[in-house]
Amino acid sequence: MGFVMFGSIVFLPVYLQIVRGVNPTSSGLRLLPMMVGIVATSIGSGQIIARTGHYRKFPIVGTLLMLLGLILFSLLSPTTNYAWIYIFMFLFGIGLGCILQVLIIATQNAVPRTEIGAATSGVTFFRSIGGSFGTAIFGAIFSNILVGDLRRNLAQLPHHVTIPTSHLSSLTPQILRTLPVLERNAITTAYSSSLDIVFRACIPVAIIAFMLALLLPKRPPIAHHETVEMPIGIE
Repeated sequence: MGFVMFGSIVFLPVYLQIVRGVNPTSSGLRLLPMMVGIVATSIGSGQIIARTGHYRKFPIVGTLLMLLGLILFSLLSPTTNYAWIYIFMFLFGIGLGCILQVLIIATQNAVPRTEIGAATSGVTFFRSIGGSFGTAIFGAIFSNILVGDLRRNLAQLPHHVTIPTSHLSSLTPQILRTLPVLERNAITTAYSSSLDIVFRACIPVAIIAFMLALLLPKRPPIAHHETVEMPIGIE
């Protein structure tokens, strides 16, 4: 989950800023549908688990929605309607919200009470490791594919203009607006197609996450109002 989550969230602002031309502040605000989905589902799943004690279905549904969101992200183009983009983000956020806190609960319910602290920190640690590897691997895929797409698209222009690599590596919406229309369209198309491949590369990882979620054991419901006697004083 960390592999896919961080690998995806990092590249959505790139799509918004370079392909759609919005500024960094606006691109962050446009991620709000995803954040709303995460928060709403995290709260909702917590309430349901608190009442029923059952949690197994949430990672299964969450990974499935996460997979659906990635498939939809891989279809993004420079002309995709923003309404659809927000819906895709919301679905992806709902999927993440079903997983983020629920997996911690599942882990805590699977270990002895004396090991809850170590188990919880282990979940956070491996999620961070997955995020680091996901960002690095998908970033490498994006960079390698983008170079080829840029060269091919720019070479097809009527009057081929070589733009310095340093200029392309530091592209901003402001710089793009200063370029001729044909060059700007060639660059945004290259970025869009490269990002689509990155999201497609996330799909197999999401499928693995879904299959692993199906293997979660059916454990007894989490006990309610369980009291634990704590030792007083030190002998």
